[in-house]
Amino acid sequence: MGVIVLSTDIPAATEKVWSYCSDSENTPNWFPAIHSVRAVNDRAGLGAEYDFTARNAIRIVSYRMRVTDWQEGKRVRQEIVPDSGKGLWSGLLESMSVTWDYAPHNGGTRLTVTQEMKLKGLANLLTQPWLLVFDRQLYKRAFKRLARIIQEQP
Repeated sequence: MGVIVLSTDIPAATEKVWSYCSDSENTPNWFPAIHSVRAVNDRAGLGAEYDFTARNAIRIVSYRMRVTDWQEGKRVRQEIVPDSGKGLWSGLLESMSVTWDYAPHNGGTRLTVTQEMKLKGLANLLTQPWLLVFDRQLYKRAFKRLARIIQEQP
């Protein structure tokens, strides 16, 4: 199992950052790899499921995420639904979760993401390097884009 944790400070109220990020329709606007998000069920918060289409390196992949922890205004944890993906990467993936924590900090918001991932079989040896080389950079770009969007909003 590989893990990465990254944080950023956004100079905006936690409620504003949460409101924007918790609306899944906004995700493609600020998260560079995500092309589309589609709600699968009518639930919001805990138990909600979403189909994502994303670019993973040079390939397009799709997968389903389920919200497994929802603390209004504070935390969202999503886990990939096993065997829900399509594309080369999804065939290698055993498990993945992403947790977003929102906390007031110095008059703004500290946003922290924790991604845990495990690839199948011997491919798992590549999990931590993959997270450090590719996903870490992806989150950094997402944080910058999100901060810019949030600051441009009235």
